[in-house]
Amino acid sequence: MYPEADLVLPIFMPLWDRLERLKDTVDMLNDQTDQHFELVVWLNGATSERESVVQAELDRLLQPSFFCGSSENLGGWARYKAFRSRYPSPNDAPQFAILMDDDTDPEPNFIHWCRLNCNDRAIVGRHAWRFNSPTKGYWARTQVGDSPTEVDAHTVSTQATVLDTWVLKGKEILDVDPEFVFGVEDLWLCYVATVFYSYSIRGGRPPVSIRPDGKDTWKTIKERKTEVLMELRSRGWKV
Repeated sequence: MYPEADLVLPIFMPLWDRLERLKDTVDMLNDQTDQHFELVVWLNGATSERESVVQAELDRLLQPSFFCGSSENLGGWARYKAFRSRYPSPNDAPQFAILMDDDTDPEPNFIHWCRLNCNDRAIVGRHAWRFNSPTKGYWARTQVGDSPTEVDAHTVSTQATVLDTWVLKGKEILDVDPEFVFGVEDLWLCYVATVFYSYSIRGGRPPVSIRPDGKDTWKTIKERKTEVLMELRSRGWKV
């Protein structure tokens, strides 16, 4: 479906140790051809000094922004907390929203692409995968997210994603120990969406590029990915 051209799409983005990236994000969002959006930032490891840096950058954004955070580092799962902070009454939230990471560089037509790819009970985004076997680990997978059109997948990253917000309005997305989903919030989102809300997961080609931070974070989550996947399968995720 294609939402009304003036429907505001909220963007949820967590920040941690790369505050300087927010300047680039604001610049690229100011250059979007579709300006019907708002930016909601969750600052992990919030201090008064860090909050001042974030607010100064958000003040340059041409569209509305909202700012929340926590002293602890909740990782990417914090974007789901940010949704509830922005919409204390979930029924007031719009039907669709965008998820971004601080390493995502959106091209000028990114918001427009997201609007075109809004679908009921669906998550559409970059870096989508299908698992090769229901008994093998996370890394036995095939990428399907780089095709020009949407392709059915089992999981999709939260780097550049548009989704129906129904899954974020339910209790399940926050009903988990943050340590369990740290670094694997994409798996948690897709599990909750498909098992509890019958979503479809789709890979696409959003107009973005990814700017790596140079850290080999995969070393710390490589085994966790398989551990969490197996646990979620035991809870009924048939992938």
